[in-house]
Amino acid sequence: MLVDVPSLEEQLSALQWLVDRECLRGLILVEKFDLAAMLTCLDNGAQGYAVKDMPCDTLIALLQLAALGHKVMPPDVADMLRREDFRVAPPEPREGQSSTAANLSQRENDVLCCLMAGYSNKHIARKLLVTEATVKVHVKAILRKLNVANRTQAAMWATARGLPNYEQRSNFERADRSTVC
Repeated sequence: MLVDVPSLEEQLSALQWLVDRECLRGLILVEKFDLAAMLTCLDNGAQGYAVKDMPCDTLIALLQLAALGHKVMPPDVADMLRREDFRVAPPEPREGQSSTAANLSQRENDVLCCLMAGYSNKHIARKLLVTEATVKVHVKAILRKLNVANRTQAAMWATARGLPNYEQRSNFERADRSTVC
């Protein structure tokens, strides 16, 4: 679905409406590119973000990609990212802190493995056979226990400690049934 409303508040409201229906993907159409607004929209369920002044065939291609489930954004974003250094340093590991030392439950470890694989809450819920609300509770607990600000930092924390992601754990599980994920 194409969302063409002027303010960020209206865009977020429209996205919430789409998210509540769980079956529609929204592409935000804007007059002028705004990185912070784009990131906010993507964090709130937007499938993509496009500027109105792009060529018609480019816009159609972006809509088609969004409909197929791809995250899309203006082509100029790649040039902007190339000019800036947006790399995020991984969180500093605390001395001797492992997932056990962070006091994560087995289920929180499972969710953390899924976060490392880049799964959405909905995807994690399906993989682990729990509700999306349960996943959100686990994610909040993980962020609090690891003392990190977001999912990306949690995944980086786990990667820095050599924890396997969901796909790697699934491969281990096939080889050795002692791991549950």
